[in-house]
Amino acid sequence: MPQYLLGIDSGGTMTKTALFTVDGAEVASEFSPLTMLFPEPGFVERDPLAMWEATCLAIQSIIQKTGISNQDIAAVSATGYGSGIFCVDGTGSPTYNGIISTDSRGQGISDEWEAAGLVPTARKTMASEPGWPGQTLTLLSWLQKHRPHVVTNTTTILACKDYTKLRLTGRLSTDVTDAAVGGLLNIHTGVYATELLVQLGLEQWVDKLPELLQPHTIAGEVTAEAANQTGLAAGTPVVTGAIDIVCSCVASGVVDSTKLSIVAGTWSINNAIRHEHPQTDTVPLFQMPFLLDQTFLACEASPTSASNLEWCCNHVFDAERAAAAATGESVYERCGHMVASRHNDPPDMLFLPYLFGTSRNEMAGFVGLKAQHERADMVYAVYEGIVYEHKRNIDRLLAASNDSAPTCIRLSGGAARSTIWPQLFADVLGIPVEIAAGSEFGALGTSICAAVGIGLYANYHEAVNQMVSVSKRYEPDTTFTELHEQRFERFIRVGSVLADSWPDP
Repeated sequence: MPQYLLGIDSGGTMTKTALFTVDGAEVASEFSPLTMLFPEPGFVERDPLAMWEATCLAIQSIIQKTGISNQDIAAVSATGYGSGIFCVDGTGSPTYNGIISTDSRGQGISDEWEAAGLVPTARKTMASEPGWPGQTLTLLSWLQKHRPHVVTNTTTILACKDYTKLRLTGRLSTDVTDAAVGGLLNIHTGVYATELLVQLGLEQWVDKLPELLQPHTIAGEVTAEAANQTGLAAGTPVVTGAIDIVCSCVASGVVDSTKLSIVAGTWSINNAIRHEHPQTDTVPLFQMPFLLDQTFLACEASPTSASNLEWCCNHVFDAERAAAAATGESVYERCGHMVASRHNDPPDMLFLPYLFGTSRNEMAGFVGLKAQHERADMVYAVYEGIVYEHKRNIDRLLAASNDSAPTCIRLSGGAARSTIWPQLFADVLGIPVEIAAGSEFGALGTSICAAVGIGLYANYHEAVNQMVSVSKRYEPDTTFTELHEQRFERFIRVGSVLADSWPDP
């Protein structure tokens, strides 16, 4: 009897594959780097064929490394970043490079829609904010204006994970979560927002939308060609999967409104489940159907999380990097020790984590820095500032809901691997923070979709109960929670004053 599930997770910089037992234990993982392409200012692309080659190598490697028989893999499923776009012709060949969601070429298109009075209609249809630069909806408009030959040559548009799925199965499809984040779904009806596309002048894309499936639907089987390229067994079921946000959420064990999901990685991603109806009074940045009937995932997100620490480690904390290398630590381990040394007595300074902010007048940097401060104070301020920006997003989510306050937060992403950051999250938010077992949450989440899809479990609740466990729990220290309430208020006030005083370009 097949006893493993294979999850594929294509992110911004690498493709990851992970092998799990059918009860969710992580057996092995493998990584293949992906090359980012920057052909023009603001363009962020990738070669789809190179992405598929990297995926093939990762799958081959994990099968060889574990020594398992490919016949023992019960199902395969993929996930990946949301929005961006992959365009293919009738043979499945790319008609343009894949565009990544951090692409900014679409800047200004939402202003055109706003001037035409179309943004309120789009916002009502999507129950999300429309027109951000890397959104699929925005990129359709940009391609139509600036690359009309791509529109002519394209038969179908896909999300990142769906291109992988196409190469595995030869079939074209997407799921409702990717369609929603891309701005292509009427969230109230669960079908494509074709009327909105027509209103936005994008009607020539309507017949290029792929088949729309649920994340647990079997999308096809591994073809003989894909089997030869990957080492998988031909005929292995390929389950549709979902966007990485949803997969990380379910892999953390968040399936109802009693828990919040935080992904602290490149972006600050903060998720709350809404029951019966999507959030409409104040729409979040993203909102999508969730994996359970009549549930929706509201997401407030911004590029203000651990990418700020990575930048500081590369450009500011040179001494910490050198000291870590001398002791055999990673620079992040050393920074964690420095933060722990200041945990009981936070320094009187702030860090505003807007190095990659999307607003033109968001100012990043240290505020209140004085000669008596030491490097550990600066490192602490970076960690704290990132948590504060997560709190700002979470406060917006909680203010828009009538549900009771969550009983705990499930944290994933790079911050979850820290020994001190989860405690800082707990103290700042005043809510216990739990870390689920494992390391590849995107791959595990899409494997949970696969487990439900092939009938290993009757539903997602049963699958999560069997496949997800908590490895660590951090209780908030109420003394520090009160202290951070005051510091957070100052963080918001200082950031607002600086933004107001810095003119738009």
